[in-house]
Amino acid sequence: MHDHAHQAARRTGDPNGQARALTNLGAIDLQMGRYRQATVHLREALRLFRRGGDRVGASPAGRARPATGHARTRQRQARDHIGEARALNGLGIVDRRLGRYRQATNHFHQALTVYRRASDRTGDAWVSTNLGDLDLELGRYRLAADHFQRALDLFRQTSNRSGQAWALDGLGRVHTHIGQPSQATKHYQRALTVFRTTGERDGEVSVLNGKGEAAHAAGRPTDAVTHHAAALSIATHTGEGDQQARAHTGLGHAHRTLANSARARQYYQQALTLYTNLGMPQANQIRTHLATVDDNSTNNS
Repeated sequence: MHDHAHQAARRTGDPNGQARALTNLGAIDLQMGRYRQATVHLREALRLFRRGGDRVGASPAGRARPATGHARTRQRQARDHIGEARALNGLGIVDRRLGRYRQATNHFHQALTVYRRASDRTGDAWVSTNLGDLDLELGRYRLAADHFQRALDLFRQTSNRSGQAWALDGLGRVHTHIGQPSQATKHYQRALTVFRTTGERDGEVSVLNGKGEAAHAAGRPTDAVTHHAAALSIATHTGEGDQQARAHTGLGHAHRTLANSARARQYYQQALTLYTNLGMPQANQIRTHLATVDDNSTNNS
């Protein structure tokens, strides 16, 4: 449907319409792990948003009455700054997932500047969530917690339940990393309730993987297996390669703790294949885990 919208906007000479459709296509690519294609769509969207037209748009008088004729055309082609911010945010997500952290930071901060100038609290909150993800991957846990908490507060102000759940998911991951799995589980359970109510399967998968990681950190590998297996089942159905790889990694960790080296190696290998195909930096971490499993097997034999 977004492709049809893109073609229709091209036929009518509507660059902003094209850009919005391309941004939505980029979001789908992100969901499916097609990062190269997402980059192409989002960069083209950003180019179109930036050439869309006047920076100012319609005058106050023009906004007070329906636009007609030339005024309607200028209003439609006025530069869409919020759309531009969405494209920048999407590019930041691609960069983060591929380990291009400096570029991700730049794109996120550009998007954040636009949203804050427009007093768009929802956009501000989504970018804050993504900055939390970035800081979490870089091991800056306090900064990550600050970003997730800011996002949670903004989402509460705008009554955005889905956003609140994603911020709680982020806070859960922070607490797992800093050695507070019980606190992490409380955040995850609140997020899971929302995701199951709203039917957001991608959110449910992320939380289930998070609960598995928290269970493993708490010394409950059997529970970790249960949560990661549930996450893997859903992620396989929805086609989310990164969450499939995360589930395989968690299952590898749990089986290694349970002294089942063969199963651990199997799951790590699956994770390595997925992360390598996606071009994600986690592949290097999995290689280290595989080497550790092989060393332990050699020593035990």
